[in-house]
Amino acid sequence: MGAAAVASAAEQHFAGPLGLETYSVRDILAKDLDQGLDTIRKLGFKEVEVASFDKRTPEEYRKALDRAGLKATSTSVEWAAMEKDAKQGVQSVKALGSSYTMVSWIPHKGKFTMDDCQNAIKNFNNWGEQFKEAGIHFTFHVHGYEFQPSPDGTLFDTLAKGMKPGVADFEMDTMWIVWPGQDPVALLKKYPGRWPLMHLKDPKKGVHGGLTPDAKPGDDVPVGSGQIDWPAVLKTAKATGVKRYYIEDESDKPLEQIPQSVKYLKSVRF
Repeated sequence: MGAAAVASAAEQHFAGPLGLETYSVRDILAKDLDQGLDTIRKLGFKEVEVASFDKRTPEEYRKALDRAGLKATSTSVEWAAMEKDAKQGVQSVKALGSSYTMVSWIPHKGKFTMDDCQNAIKNFNNWGEQFKEAGIHFTFHVHGYEFQPSPDGTLFDTLAKGMKPGVADFEMDTMWIVWPGQDPVALLKKYPGRWPLMHLKDPKKGVHGGLTPDAKPGDDVPVGSGQIDWPAVLKTAKATGVKRYYIEDESDKPLEQIPQSVKYLKSVRF
């Protein structure tokens, strides 16, 4: 076998599994749940991460997913709801049949602090144990503010040190890792197995942020057209234990951008 053939045989393509974060089409879902879910199915997706129940009960939302031919492999839960009634939060995710869940925000005033971090560790380990008993893997969705300095390196490192592996892990949103100047590949390698979920999102070339996730709609471009080295990220993600991937498009033209992202992901090689 020649060198070119060997290189070709070693080349891999992105195989997912790929879903859509429902927040991408939040405006449609807010107006008409069935139309929004049908739109997601027509875009070619079979699974989703549910961001909100859109004023439905979990049972009603599950029926709507079934009508659309979609499966919620991950479902978001809110910090406030979990603090109020963790058992109900677990049941809501279980009702959708999800194997994963995520909390997307740690409440904090102003700069994220060590006290905020330690409180989150305590809650996440507690909630994670309850979800684990129900057969659901709990994660926290990182947004960038967690990279304040700490004795461990950053407060994200403090979270990773304090949260129990396999009980309370993380969802990587690639844009919110790059936005504050972090490297997704380095974090995947530093914490292998701790990122079972990943949001695929690409910041526009030339745009730079900070420790606040304050991007404008135009800062989120189709996957493959922005700043991120996707072959490196996807190769490392596969090697370090990412289980599910979701496109999340926060732009003001998701129905235009999502197909472009899907097309790129089908073509990417690493």
